[in-house]
Amino acid sequence: MLDVMVNNSDVADILIRALDGERLTVDDGVRLFESEDMFAIGAAANEIRGRINGKLTRYVVNRHINYTDICANRCRFCAFSRSEGGPDAYAMTVDEVVAKAASEWEQMKFTELHIVGGLHPTLPLSYYTDMLSELKRRFSSVHIQAFTAVEIAHIADMAQMSARDALVKLREAGLGSIPGGGAEVFSPRVRSIICPEKMPGSEWLDVMRTAHGLGIKSNCTMLYGHVETYRERVEHMVALRELQDETKTPPFPPLGKGGRGGCGGFMSFIPLRFHAKNTELGDLAAALSAQDHLKVYAISRLMLDNIGHIKVFWIMLGPKLAQVGLSFGADDFDGTVVEEKITHRAGATTPMGLTVPEIKRLIEETGTIAVERDTLYNEVTRNEHSGCWGEPGGCWGGISNPAPASTKLGCLPYLNVRPLVYTLERACPERRRRSGLPEGWELTYAPPSELARMLAAGEIAAAPVSSFACFLNTDLEICPDICIAADGPVRSVLLLSRVPVGRIERVALDTSSLSGAAMIRIILQEAHGLRPEFVRFRMQDPLAPIPPHADAALLIGDPAMLCPKDGLVVLDVGVEWKNLTGLPAVFAVWAGRQMTGGLISLLREAKRVGLGLLPEIAREESARLGLSYEACHEYLAEVISYDMGERERESLEVFRQKAAAHGLLEREAVRR
Repeated sequence: MLDVMVNNSDVADILIRALDGERLTVDDGVRLFESEDMFAIGAAANEIRGRINGKLTRYVVNRHINYTDICANRCRFCAFSRSEGGPDAYAMTVDEVVAKAASEWEQMKFTELHIVGGLHPTLPLSYYTDMLSELKRRFSSVHIQAFTAVEIAHIADMAQMSARDALVKLREAGLGSIPGGGAEVFSPRVRSIICPEKMPGSEWLDVMRTAHGLGIKSNCTMLYGHVETYRERVEHMVALRELQDETKTPPFPPLGKGGRGGCGGFMSFIPLRFHAKNTELGDLAAALSAQDHLKVYAISRLMLDNIGHIKVFWIMLGPKLAQVGLSFGADDFDGTVVEEKITHRAGATTPMGLTVPEIKRLIEETGTIAVERDTLYNEVTRNEHSGCWGEPGGCWGGISNPAPASTKLGCLPYLNVRPLVYTLERACPERRRRSGLPEGWELTYAPPSELARMLAAGEIAAAPVSSFACFLNTDLEICPDICIAADGPVRSVLLLSRVPVGRIERVALDTSSLSGAAMIRIILQEAHGLRPEFVRFRMQDPLAPIPPHADAALLIGDPAMLCPKDGLVVLDVGVEWKNLTGLPAVFAVWAGRQMTGGLISLLREAKRVGLGLLPEIAREESARLGLSYEACHEYLAEVISYDMGERERESLEVFRQKAAAHGLLEREAVRR
């Protein structure tokens, strides 16, 4: 049936290429909008939706909060914004925001707070960080999706700092991800008509680029149905697609593997229907039929080949038409919402919110399977009687996304890992409340390569493993903003040689870290023109780090810092990698087969608290290793970096490409 519909269509050539996995061009997208064959277009989009997400339709239990309607921009298309001092203008205090969230908590046990507002002309940065930190304190495992890219830029301007610095401050306070609003249509012509005071589309993209580089995920949107042309719609989609290509995060699973949402920073695309009532654009709004709306969804699915989810925002589209959209490429029904003001001030007649039974009924009437998700598209399961998320793991801090099947976290027995796991190891009740393991969980210690094996076998839920192990096993998901890296000397990944570097013929590899072993192969060949023989070994005598049958040896972790180096040539892999690529060396990342939102929040909090306890950690490690306190503290505070930023992501991609070019991925896979 699909073949017949497609082959008889006036856009058959485009649909066939889309179904064959080819990327569509701007001209292709324009032709699709101009075509009257919505059913063939919809059928092709639905086929691709099925390939990516199967028969699943996702929804989230969320609570919207609009903290202020006071806005410096006063866009012409917006019925929500007010001027400061206006009769019905408002700005909620932090306590009021928390109380608003708490009012629905016991009944809903929501997994997401969705918070957006106007560009308030006087609220300081502390207002936003206090709001986030208070919400996280009260709802410790709820994901906070807050502040559009436009709001982020405004917050940064008010604080006289860069968007990057503002994002870091907000993330530290509890920001989990960013909603996709404020994009409208990127065309300068369109923006000059509907929102002349708003930031240019290029700046919106820059904020999102920066957020994705920091590991902060987001959604993306397009406001359609006003003055935009078909070409401007498609060019908007292509700009989003290009940024998704640019900010993809290694490892790189195929789009839709498990319906996880691709590998870039955008999780979903949300077409937003323009509502003209009570705006200045009432006379300019396009008259759109149901067919027109459905074509937007279908063409979005066909054009955005690297964004995993297309969301029908039922508030704007209406529940019934949103149902039909699920057969035209969309796979996400958004959520419970509870209270939405922005669209309703523009004349929306849809409900303010829907209950979970209502959402499930609407989804199941379409013949698809309703699945509750969290913000990051992890599946959520609930205990029917308690409202909590089921075993194992229970509710982390009262509410959580589901824990993975295993109740063990892997851990490395190295100095540089301690800040990431220190509070997870503690039995102190106060620390357990803040960042300790959920009840019944435990830590399992092993070298990196053994942890990678245990992850692959499902014996542990997550672990800090070598980045190279993630290249080998694309089923692993990485925590987006935590790593162990060095931008220069690392001191704990060293090649020690008893002969000059140019005379090295045989290297003994400590294979406890696959990343270090792969990096030294690349470095020796590309930087020094060497192709030595490599043999595997485990160091038995710390006073004799190089075995008799080798010229040099690669040492990893604490042994590299502790062994004697007198009379030996020392190559620091961190220095060598920086000299070769100009980038920091990323040795390890937190990875797991299912990095749920609750697990990621746990790891982030453990890192945050651990980095605040470096003096305490350094004292303990000094006694354990026999190194001076000063050496341990300097190493943790100045040598090792724990933040996965843009340069670290770039380095991972360079590492992956070089490893592939040297045949290391295939060689290691065969050896395993």
